Amino acid sequence: MQNSFKLVASGLGFAVFSAWSVSGALQQAPTPPRTLPPEPPLEQVLELDPEERVSFFNQRLQLHCNVCHSSEMIEQQRLTLAQWQAEVQKMIGWGATLPKEYSGLMADHLSRLYPPDHKAEIGLLEPEKAMSESAQTDQSQVDSKSATNPQVAEMFRSQCSNCHGTSGEGNEIGPRLTGRPILAFSQRFSEHIEQGKGRMPAFQKTIPSAHTQALKRWLLGQSFSWTTE
Repeated sequence: MQNSFKLVASGLGFAVFSAWSVSGALQQAPTPPRTLPPEPPLEQVLELDPEERVSFFNQRLQLHCNVCHSSEMIEQQRLTLAQWQAEVQKMIGWGATLPKEYSGLMADHLSRLYPPDHKAEIGLLEPEKAMSESAQTDQSQVDSKSATNPQVAEMFRSQCSNCHGTSGEGNEIGPRLTGRPILAFSQRFSEHIEQGKGRMPAFQKTIPSAHTQALKRWLLGQSFSWTTE
């Protein structure tokens, strides 16, 4: 049991950093090579009791999966065990650092965390409420003109689309931005862009603070369909 506990605890002292190349305009210092902790052989992993195994594979998610995929993106998947098995094997084939011998156990872990009937706790905006709450702190109207502003669309394309999709719909790297509750809170939205959050880098040097609210209005515009001016 003591050895098992040491297995579960392995990797906790390692901080994993990854620099993201969001656009040509975003310049960052070279990323130091990632140093991963040694992984125990499969035989020892199989000796873990159920609770320890859950903890162990939660750590492997952070070490081997969250480097490229956000937790929110993974949570949105609703896959069967067979589909998770295929997905894990595909990621390993594409260069994921998860040991191949862990693939079956990781797929089983993911299928228990996020089965086909899992409801992701991400939430969508209610359009009227979002517009009202946003207007309280941002006096500019959110309308179809905001949704098609070419200058803001180009700013999003150059700074954000690599990780969040061409219109904020999300992709394999980053979660969707459209329809998210944070769009109703101007100050928090600006802080996340300027200071960064989690794996997202700070953009205060490439997105001026004066432009963050225009970007928020543009994303709100992408969240809903506009039928009239």
